[in-house]
Amino acid sequence: MPQAVLARQPILDRKKKTFAYELLFRSIETKKWDGEKATAEVITNSIESIGLNNITGNKPAFINFTAKLIKDGIPDLLPSKKVYLEILENQKIDQILLEKLREYKKLKYKIILDDFIFKKDLIELVELADIIKIDFLTTKHNERKQIKKK
Repeated sequence: MPQAVLARQPILDRKKKTFAYELLFRSIETKKWDGEKATAEVITNSIESIGLNNITGNKPAFINFTAKLIKDGIPDLLPSKKVYLEILENQKIDQILLEKLREYKKLKYKIILDDFIFKKDLIELVELADIIKIDFLTTKHNERKQIKKK
């Protein structure tokens, strides 16, 4: 059985209090990272083996999802009140993905955009987002202001 590490990274609010935890899975044995496998492992380990509340202490869990996992309905396995769907920055955004995200919004899931860089063709995605994580090292001040307005 491959060895893996399940980690939680605290997400802080403006008052520097832990608001949620991002759950991360990494294989110890390989340097190649497979986003879909990693998310499947997080779900398996956190829900079935350990228990989500034991990992997050009753706080929300941010879990990375690829477009394929969203389209395949994997979030349906997780409680909408506890799990925030974090869309990775390298995903192809198409109408099928946007429609699935709209469905999840109706089911009360929160949508997070990870390391977001604003592009005009992503306005529909921005409108669906509850939280936008901005990489301050790769965005200019003007871009951050523009995102904030949206």
